[in-house]
This record gives sequence, C-alpha cells and structure tokens, in this order.
Amino acid sequence: MNPNKVPIVMSSDNKVFFTIATVIVSMLENANKDTFYDIYVLCTDTVTDESKNKLSELKTQYNNFSLSFIDMKDTFKNIPKTHKYVTYVSAFKFLIPSLFPQFDKILYLDTDVIVRADLIDLYNTDIGDNYVAGCLCLVNHITCRDGILRETGLESMDYYINAGVILMNLNLIRQDKIDKKCIDMIGSFKGSVDQHIMNKVCYGKIFFLPPKYNISTSSLKIFESDAIKIFYSMQEVEQAYKNPVIFHWTGGNKPWQYYNLFLAHEWFRYFIKTPFKDMKLDRKYLKRTGVFSMFKNFLSRTLKKMWYGLIYK
Repeated sequence: MNPNKVPIVMSSDNKVFFTIATVIVSMLENANKDTFYDIYVLCTDTVTDESKNKLSELKTQYNNFSLSFIDMKDTFKNIPKTHKYVTYVSAFKFLIPSLFPQFDKILYLDTDVIVRADLIDLYNTDIGDNYVAGCLCLVNHITCRDGILRETGLESMDYYINAGVILMNLNLIRQDKIDKKCIDMIGSFKGSVDQHIMNKVCYGKIFFLPPKYNISTSSLKIFESDAIKIFYSMQEVEQAYKNPVIFHWTGGNKPWQYYNLFLAHEWFRYFIKTPFKDMKLDRKYLKRTGVFSMFKNFLSRTLKKMWYGLIYK
C-alpha cells in the first residue's frame, strides 16, 4: 500500500453536493507531490447521476486522487429530526467502519470545510488506543457546557470534540462495536444529530488533535479572547489562528451563501476551479457590524444560553 495514500470519506445529499468539489479541489491544490487521496462520497438517494458525473470531471484536472460513490439509498432518512439545520446525512459516519473493512483507519470530513495544507501528517497521527481523534468544540465548551452535560449525561466536557473533522480508528471501533452503539443512540439527543452521540459513546477514548486541523467560524472569537488560554498554549493558538490546515464554517452561515464570512473568498477561489463553477450562488452580504449588531449578537448569545437551559432541564 502506498504509504502516502490517505483514505477520506465525505457524505452529502444533492442540495449541497457541489460543496464536495470545493473541498476536493482545496485538498488537491495543497497536496504534497507524493500524496494520493482515496476519496469516498456517501450519497443519499437524492444525489443524481448528473451531479456524480460532474464531480467526476475533476479527474481530467488532477491525477493524485481516486473518487468513488457509495449509494446510501434512504438510510437514516426517517430518523427523528433533532437539529435545526444538520440533517440525517451526518449520521452516515456511524456506518463508515462497516462500509470500509479494508481500512484500519480513515479520515472523515464535513463538506463545509477547505483544506489548506497536505493531510498526510494528520492521517499519520498516532492516536493510540483511542476510538477517534478530533479538535475540541470550543463554542460548546464555553457557551453550552451545562446544557449539554444535562442532555447527554456526560461525566464532563473534558473530551468533547467537534465531529466535522474526525480521524477514526476503524479496527478498534469494529472490535468494541462502537459503531453499533452509536447507531443504537441515533435520535437520542436534542440539538445534535451525531456529535453528542459520538462524544457520549467514545468518552474517555478520544484523542485531541492540534487546533490547526479544525478552526471554525464559531471558535474565532474564542481564539481572540483570553478564554483560549484554558485550552491551548499560545504557540498552538498562533499557529492555528494564522494558518489553519482545515477551516470549518460551522453554524448556519456558509461561504456559498454569504461572501463576507471569514475566508469566504478563499472558499470561492477553490469553487471556481471546480466543474460546478458555472452554478449561480447568489451570495449575499451578512449584516453583522455596528452597535446594533453587537447588541443583537449579545442578545442572541443570551437567548441561546436561556434556550439550552430550558431544553436541557
């Protein structure tokens, strides 16, 4: 097996399928010469052949990757709706261990990210006898801690990570039937489709990746505050904030919707190199500056805390 081969899984429905192309282009544009990405896309039954064929056109532009599609049909389509905008597609990650018996470990990526450097070092990270590796979900540690603990019954938030960039120890997950335990819990928690479940089931067996591998829109303000010192050294903070390897647009605002988000134009520069470049995005300006916006954000944060307090009582 090629020592520089990195197996990667993403999942999507047809609505945001074009975003996968942007992730792949960002990945390939920043890959080392000898890195080869073995990419698999888990597709809902809404993904059309036209979409798959268009994404496959990337093979005429790049030669350092392979691309395979796995039809998930209507799997998990009827699970309880537990999140405002995260869909059942996110639960597909729980099937990865059984879908890919040929791999000992694999890297899972959400489709609302860009990859800004080679991923071989991330993939080769030794995560020991842990089930998964990821980056701390800082916004949940800071703003939603008590509510999540009440909802999930977690002993603490000490191991709680974001589920958008995950290095999975498939051998150990299969051995201890962690995938089955996760599947059995689908629909259990309000406010999350997959992330609460993964953190609950894998608690105590989670490896922390350096923050540069998953800097998110929701964590930017925390990185600019003194609160970040709770979690990381200043060296880690500077490296991650100034040059993130993976940037992740968490939350409901995405760079294909708004052009003034952090690094949104970098996302766009990769998008226009994809076969979907002629697609009309109709991106808007997200108004969030000035005194009124500051008050609105404060009110939003306050109401969010109150809301979590109510639903997690």
